[in-house]
Amino acid sequence: RVFIQISPAQRPEFMAAAVKTKNILAERLQQAGFILLATPQNPEAPGPGLIVDLSIEISSTQSQYQDITITLNEISCSISIIRPSENKILATATATTSLPGENRLQVLERGAQKCVAQIWKTLRKKLLSAWEHELYGPRELIMVIHSLHNYNEAKQISKILKADVSGIQDVRLLKYNRKTGVYAVQLKGWPDFLINEMSMSYFQNKYFSFTIEKVVGNKIVIKLNQIMCKN
Repeated sequence: RVFIQISPAQRPEFMAAAVKTKNILAERLQQAGFILLATPQNPEAPGPGLIVDLSIEISSTQSQYQDITITLNEISCSISIIRPSENKILATATATTSLPGENRLQVLERGAQKCVAQIWKTLRKKLLSAWEHELYGPRELIMVIHSLHNYNEAKQISKILKADVSGIQDVRLLKYNRKTGVYAVQLKGWPDFLINEMSMSYFQNKYFSFTIEKVVGNKIVIKLNQIMCKN
């Protein structure tokens, strides 16, 4: 699940060529089996998604040879793979190519096509690696739990999560105030996996039941309904 965007830093005079480059890249991604998103993923949407941010640039130099002026253009294409929820760059890829010609826009379009072909294998490998990391790699979540009864209950839930939820590597109670606990959760995997496991009947019947209020990026907000496991 990928959304391709033209970098906000893209120079306006090369925007038309950047759009064509985006379309070329989109076609390759579709042929490789990636799902292309029409708009950037809403942070509240379920499931992972990545942003492919691209920009193109051209620099030209001139030289004289036997009274003939030769213009050589260097075209570069830069791509960043971004995690939308944190606007974090997960990987980058860059390609450059050189072409002669006086018409910079035409040269830029041809050079951009060459750059996409040149960068494709590396980009595909990095996208797949980033996707795998999104699904199964370690991350830190913030979990907010409302309607706790007291500080001891907040600490007890921390122990429950750490001891009996697969994928959780550590849980720290950062703050407790007015029946609300804020936890830092070290998780290996996608946040949806954690929610799914905690929502299973065996977990809620054994430990505590809750209502999901919000899941935005790496932040989960729930309301405690009833705690079953008491010290």
